[in-house]
Amino acid sequence: MLESQFAAARRCGRSARARAQSGPVPSRTKRTMENVGCARLAALCGLLLSLALTPARADSAVPDSARQKELTHFVRQECGFCHGLRLTGGLGSALTAEAMRDRPFEAMVDTILHGRGGTAMPGWASFLTEDEARWIVQRLQEGFPNE
Repeated sequence: MLESQFAAARRCGRSARARAQSGPVPSRTKRTMENVGCARLAALCGLLLSLALTPARADSAVPDSARQKELTHFVRQECGFCHGLRLTGGLGSALTAEAMRDRPFEAMVDTILHGRGGTAMPGWASFLTEDEARWIVQRLQEGFPNE
């Protein structure tokens, strides 16, 4: 009984002193706290599921033509250093349309921006915006343009 009282109080956010001084948590309050916890968990699961099922944003800002040229050069040089100048693989995996087409869009955007821990893949968030990373992933999935 005492353990469930402390567990219910922790979920409610009461301090240890308040838990010790007060009596048992009424069963109605306990059920309400459990229902709120379940509702929050269900809402969080729903949000995560909707994010996972959301396709690539169509409203992403497309870089202007000058920036597209810079990004193309950036990918060919910086990414090409590890992924091969033709993006067919090297130290890193191939970045050809065939290799990239079935990979999860959002995961690739995240990899470009934040890198991959435990590998040589660095994050490029200090050089690229999220919209630019999205543009790069779209081009990689379609077949990356030449300079």
